[in-house]
Parts: sequence; structure tokens; C-alpha cells
Amino acid sequence: TDFLDVPQFDNRSVAYVPIRPEITGLDRPVDVIAGWDELIYVSDAGSSEIVSYDQAGNEQGRFSVPGLGVIAQDRRLDIIAAGTLDTVINGNPITLPALYRIDLNKTGDYGLENASIKKVIVHPFYFKSSTPTTSDEQVEFTGITPLANNRYYVSRNGPSNSPNQFGGPDNAILVFDENDEYITP
Repeated sequence: TDFLDVPQFDNRSVAYVPIRPEITGLDRPVDVIAGWDELIYVSDAGSSEIVSYDQAGNEQGRFSVPGLGVIAQDRRLDIIAAGTLDTVINGNPITLPALYRIDLNKTGDYGLENASIKKVIVHPFYFKSSTPTTSDEQVEFTGITPLANNRYYVSRNGPSNSPNQFGGPDNAILVFDENDEYITP
């Protein structure tokens, strides 16, 4: 080990620098992104709202998504948000994980306060049409990463992880195309 450089250690005080602007008034923030539109978007799971801020930290708008989790913005400036969808199947109420595509320019006035839901992708209906199981309710979308061509990756966690099950194991990375069509796990 004589070829390794011994690190030099200086005992000194730790300094903290506050981040400005300070963003407050959130209940339980779980994700933050710097959008392609130069706005800051925060996913607040406590209020189930996406909150947008300008670079000075001024709130620009809010948009509600049920069961909100992680968010991303693609190059078309649409927000893709992981959330949940409450529905009734065969007379039974059920809550399923869902991906929401949010159009920020539907009314011609750009911004989160004028946004609308363009499309909802519900698990497991993007890869099968049969009745969901109880394990499908326990699936969660944990990350979204858009690519330059507006395809995107989604990480998915859940209890069923047999590699031979239809749709692949729950713990998987999914690929969706630019039209929100499921390609493959």
C-alpha cells in the first residue's frame, strides 16, 4: 500500500449555506424537478398537488393528482406524474397505480394553473385487459425518466416478482413510447 497517497485531514468547522429561495408551505414533498420550461416543480404527496415555482421561488400554480408520487417533464413540456386511480371493478372499489400525462398548454395559456389531464395509464391495463389482482393494487411507480425522443422509463415495485409472469416481474423498469404506449419491461 506504499503506492497510495495518504489523505491529508484538516480539522475544521462545518459550514452550512442556506438554499435560496426558500420554498415553504408544502405538506410532504417527495420529488422536485427543474423543468425544461425553466420552472421548478415539486410533488407534494401530503396535499396530492404538483406545485410550480419560478426561479425566484414565487409560486406559479398548483395541480391536483390523486395519490401523487414522483414526477417528470418530457421535451414536449408535458408533466408525467405517478399517482393512483380509484375505480370500481365487478362491484368492488379498488385503487390502482396510474401514470398521468398533464398538458400544460391545453387552453393556450401555458402553466400548471391552466393544465389538464391528457391521458391516464392505469396498471395493469397497459399490458393486460383482465381483472386486476390484489397484488396489482400494491404496485407502485417509483421513478420516471424521459428521454430526448419523449420515450420514457418508469420504475415499478411490487410484490409479484416471478420472471415468468405475464407483464414481467413487478420490480422492473418499463419502457413507454412517446405516445404513452407500453413497449417492454
